[in-house]
Amino acid sequence: MKMVVAPAAAVLLAGLAQVVLAEPPGKERGKELAALEQKMLGAWKGRVGCDGRLVFRADGTYELTEYGPAPIR
Repeated sequence: MKMVVAPAAAVLLAGLAQVVLAEPPGKERGKELAALEQKMLGAWKGRVGCDGRLVFRADGTYELTEYGPAPIR
């Protein structure tokens, strides 16, 4: 029993050490995310009638209209 527990504990400890010693995400990640968010801004319209129209605004709000079987505004 001790022979099985020791290798398993070593594997778990090695995995935990990688997580603990890993560097936290830097500012580069934040810049990448900001650039991606800028690409998302604007109106997005679905390709079929029920998909609707989704508008993302720079202030973080959004609006979904013209979705469902009857495009009610």
